Amino acid sequence: AILAQGHKKVSEESFSGLHRTEFDLRSDAAEHLSEEAQMALALKLSLEESQTHLGEHPQLYQEFRLPRSEASPEQVARVGGPPCVEVDIYGVEGTRPAAGALLQINTLDQFHSPTFRKSAEEFMSPNSTCGLFTMAHSIIVPKLLTQAVEDAVSTASGYLRLTRNELETLVSAKGGLRDVDVVLPELREAMRWLHESREKWIAGHAADFPWTTEHNAYLRAWVANYEISDWLCTRVLPGSAVHFVRYNQWPEHADATHEESVRIAKEERQYGGSRADGKEQISYADGDVLFWVDSSEVEKGAAATEGTCHEVKRTRSKRCASHWRAFRHDALNHSALAPMFFPVDLNGHFVFCLACELQSEEDSSAYEKSLVVFNTTSSRYLDWPSMTRTFDLAFLDSLDDGHPASSWTML
Repeated sequence: AILAQGHKKVSEESFSGLHRTEFDLRSDAAEHLSEEAQMALALKLSLEESQTHLGEHPQLYQEFRLPRSEASPEQVARVGGPPCVEVDIYGVEGTRPAAGALLQINTLDQFHSPTFRKSAEEFMSPNSTCGLFTMAHSIIVPKLLTQAVEDAVSTASGYLRLTRNELETLVSAKGGLRDVDVVLPELREAMRWLHESREKWIAGHAADFPWTTEHNAYLRAWVANYEISDWLCTRVLPGSAVHFVRYNQWPEHADATHEESVRIAKEERQYGGSRADGKEQISYADGDVLFWVDSSEVEKGAAATEGTCHEVKRTRSKRCASHWRAFRHDALNHSALAPMFFPVDLNGHFVFCLACELQSEEDSSAYEKSLVVFNTTSSRYLDWPSMTRTFDLAFLDSLDDGHPASSWTML
């Protein structure tokens, strides 16, 4: 039932049939669930856990670490062939991922009703607000990073070096990502923007919403990928390009409705992929795209002055893996800073990531390539394919890209 409704527009009520006593994410039963059903279950359990602690503070303090070398390869299906391990994102067979790690830091609990429900009700926001938090983080993290890093140091490849103290400042409950007073204003701005954007669509398509229940259901639907992209196009701050790692949703177009259906057809048809009628398995042919990167950045020469984010001109670039390779190689040739900010679609959840070289806990003189994942639930997501894929995108130049391209690239 969850899958039939589409992974971006599922309400919390869809989770009512899943109970902790029936399934556990670590159980054998959960292993046989589809990826989307597992993600739905993870969010369900996180919501249940949060609701048992409503009187407590909204801050989360869990941290998880996964070396990139220990990440499991993703299984995908090819048209006319059996499932196979995904060819790496560079289209290069036999290339090893960069050495480094993924570090997930849970910050604020998106389900903490005493803190966030009033704002959510005011703007009729979705019950699951991970997309809205990710939108807010795309503005907050670049601002906080500028304040936290006193003397920005970058490597020859353009990666920011971040000390452990600077990271602690970034996620602090006093002035950082765990500070409600820092996050809530930008979260409310994202809620307001989403509400107004959806009301505008409803006003232009009144015949599709004849009843109040349909109108309200649309306002409370989960945040869609295209909405996050639209937000980034209007709100990215000068000097802080943001690269949204998105799943290709064209194979799910038949399940989409309203503006989401229109936007998927317009923006993602070119990426291919297919799903047989009545089947959940998606298959990919040669040249089809599993994911793509939607980049928003301020045009060169724009004034990097705080408060001008609504007035400056921005550019939007859509890149599959081959285009991303060209983009990164060009940037390296011009000694440009490496991409740092990555909102990520986990296929049922959203997080915001910072790519940097992070100071080692064991040796303060050593730094490790790190994808720092800022998350707003109690669950762990480092094992999900989007996470390792984003790490590889961020640290492209660290791989040996000198091999001939594969004849089949699952981008």
